[in-house]
Amino acid sequence: MSQSKGKSFIIFFLIPIIAVFMASCSCSEMKVKPVPDIYLEINVKPLDEGQKSFSKQELASIKAVMGKRIEFLGASSNTISIQGQNLIIEIVGYTDLEEVKTVLGKSGKLTFTDDQGSIIVTGDHLKNVTYSMQEMLEGGLQEPIIKLEFDDEGKRLFAIGTNKNRGKQISINLDGEPIMSPVVHDTIENGIVILTFGGPSTDAMKVVQQTAALLKGGVIPAIINIVKAENR
Repeated sequence: MSQSKGKSFIIFFLIPIIAVFMASCSCSEMKVKPVPDIYLEINVKPLDEGQKSFSKQELASIKAVMGKRIEFLGASSNTISIQGQNLIIEIVGYTDLEEVKTVLGKSGKLTFTDDQGSIIVTGDHLKNVTYSMQEMLEGGLQEPIIKLEFDDEGKRLFAIGTNKNRGKQISINLDGEPIMSPVVHDTIENGIVILTFGGPSTDAMKVVQQTAALLKGGVIPAIINIVKAENR
């Protein structure tokens, strides 16, 4: 009889301990997942009208590109889930909603065209994109720049294009909109292009960062519609 009471006592003693342990585990798990600073729902549609929807593999590729773009902005972390043809995005450690919308809401297609609108080379041949500060020629100030480096085929195409257009303007376009139109002074054979955006102003730095994030993340071949975007 005494043994039975002893066993009962041990069981009743252990139950609250287990309950406290489970509660502490539950609380720690809840603390692991931080509250997102930005929440977005983005719908994507194929550019080809004959294609009704993206495959799982295509959606996974779009998800990867968006993740790279967010990382380049400097967010602490991001979570992207796929629901049908929508991407649900939660961003932690970054609060500039308008900048996120700009970076995620564009295809990011880069083209170099001559003065007749013919394509010289596209961003498909980019090997590397870097964002840095460069000392200006006057005043000792530094300005933000984007350095583009083409792969071998892009280098070849760009050399041909700049050789044909010496003394003429070429247009550097992002999603069909010109971002600058420099004059070609000589053939560029090394496949390296430096993009500048008007000095060290705050606006210029923001444009450079957004453009670099678009180019570094890669192209999203889709019609992008931001269904919902909000700070949390």
